[in-house]
Amino acid sequence: MRLAFETRVTSGRDTLDTAIRAIASAEVRGDVIVYAATGRIGGLTAYRLTPDGTLAPHHRAAYAPERTGAPTGDIAVIPTDSGRALVFGAADGRLMARGLRADGRFADPLPGQNLAEGPRTVERLDYLSDADGGGVLALGDTEGVHLYEADAAGALESIAALPAPA
Repeated sequence: MRLAFETRVTSGRDTLDTAIRAIASAEVRGDVIVYAATGRIGGLTAYRLTPDGTLAPHHRAAYAPERTGAPTGDIAVIPTDSGRALVFGAADGRLMARGLRADGRFADPLPGQNLAEGPRTVERLDYLSDADGGGVLALGDTEGVHLYEADAAGALESIAALPAPA
């Protein structure tokens, strides 16, 4: 088996097409939407997976200039009380997210959600959904992993903290 370059898709903005740090996907109205996030300078892009297996630009959004903190190395799509959101990091104990419209395009940035008993910053994150529309959000930093239960509306409740190995 060999790795071979076949094609490239871009958003049309250099700051969104370089230094990509994380990729996630979600099914939206029967389509697969692939989300990508860059490092500190740049933002978020969304691509729709076409029937022939290629990616087509769907939407893009620069990070808000007033945003504090750095994006994480991971992103995740989670439920919220108004639909879905793309979580892309945390700063000062608050989760950073961008709302998603029903068609998978980006909506306005969401207000930071306080992370009770959580990390001040987040290096890694993952979301595992369940059948009821909620799931578990795991946030990792240098001190360990913090687990939150998310209900179908996206409300987070701290359920465990696992310390980092010594």
